[in-house]
Amino acid sequence: MAARGPAGPDPKLSDEQPARLKARLELGPAAAGYREDQRWTLARIVALIATMFPIRVAITTA
Repeated sequence: MAARGPAGPDPKLSDEQPARLKARLELGPAAAGYREDQRWTLARIVALIATMFPIRVAITTA
């Protein structure tokens, strides 16, 4: 039997989108408008993904 890879749904992001997202995350929360608290939260990452790409993900997906 040949391995088919990990089980589960297909990735929401294309092959190049995770690198773009990582670069934006490395700029820090202040660069995304979160000046009061310098921590990335799942909710903030979901919001960032929604502004960067034409997809919506749930917090459980992020």
